[in-house]
Amino acid sequence: MTGCSTADQDAAAPASWPTFVRLRGRRVTIAETQVDFANAQASERGVADAVRFHLRNMLDTGFDTGSRQAIWTNETTMYVDLNQLFGEFARLLSYGGRYVCITGCYNDVTGGRSQAVSQIDQHYLCNIHPRSEYFRALAANNFVPINVIDLTAAAIPYWELRAQSPVATGIEEPFSPPTARQLPLPAHRHRPCRPMTVSESDKMTANLMRLPNPSNSAKSTG
Repeated sequence: MTGCSTADQDAAAPASWPTFVRLRGRRVTIAETQVDFANAQASERGVADAVRFHLRNMLDTGFDTGSRQAIWTNETTMYVDLNQLFGEFARLLSYGGRYVCITGCYNDVTGGRSQAVSQIDQHYLCNIHPRSEYFRALAANNFVPINVIDLTAAAIPYWELRAQSPVATGIEEPFSPPTARQLPLPAHRHRPCRPMTVSESDKMTANLMRLPNPSNSAKSTG
């Protein structure tokens, strides 16, 4: 699990899980302050036995191959090379494991990178990827999409409200209609999701499943 912001939401998540769900979460971040804060929050909320935060690189986590049943990223994929990232996730996930990706992207079906996307990149020092690049990288690493959800409508009210608040930073306009859209993406370990038809800065969530590499399967059965 990797995510944006202070990681408070990740520490809070296990507290809302049903008691019959015996999940163990491992969160990875390159920010030491986030690790210290989140581990303290986990202890304070009484879930330190269920969730642990690590100072590691998500492109090279050091966790054992096939040791994860599920991976979740929240608005972090725009900071890395997608092929490298999904390659590491494919290594970590057991076959049939789930990967859920919540991210911002732009719709290259309707055109190239817009001014709004460039503004967001500059403000957050990131590189928002086109939607098609997600699908290509997922397919290359044997992920297959289960479903894709467009979160644009749900996200826009946040940016409209924030634009009127004391914490406004000036980046709210590119995220507001008609310039910004948002969308998510989940998958099994196999191939990528269908293309989506949203514009500008989309926020997508996708659920994906990891499947075996056909070439490796052929070798093992031959």
